[in-house]
Amino acid sequence: MSRPSASSSSGLPCDRCTDGRGGVRGARPRRAYLLPDDIARGLENVAVVIEDESPRDPSILGSFYGHPRGERTPAGALPAKVVIYRRPLEAAFHDPDELERQIRITVLHELAHYFGIDEQRIAELGYR
Repeated sequence: MSRPSASSSSGLPCDRCTDGRGGVRGARPRRAYLLPDDIARGLENVAVVIEDESPRDPSILGSFYGHPRGERTPAGALPAKVVIYRRPLEAAFHDPDELERQIRITVLHELAHYFGIDEQRIAELGYR
């Protein structure tokens, strides 16, 4: 998957994340990854990628790596990165609609960290 789009159709381009199996990289990901315009416009220098599972904890659904937006990023630091983990999502959510819903929640949860929002506030917003 490539970088998020800040266009008016707001969303993560998913043209290259289809594997034909109907899972995280399945035929309907574009709707799952649509972002509200205000969030999409705020994305800058952040990559969103799909990996099979976390090497540290195979049960987690997503991770955020890097420095939150607005924090001073050290010279030579890599861009921020949101990782969505395919295997635990597909194992936990068999219904395609529920999988799509949870992918969206996971993407928004990890992007909240990019915006500097802590776990407590993320839970209050319903993205936990």
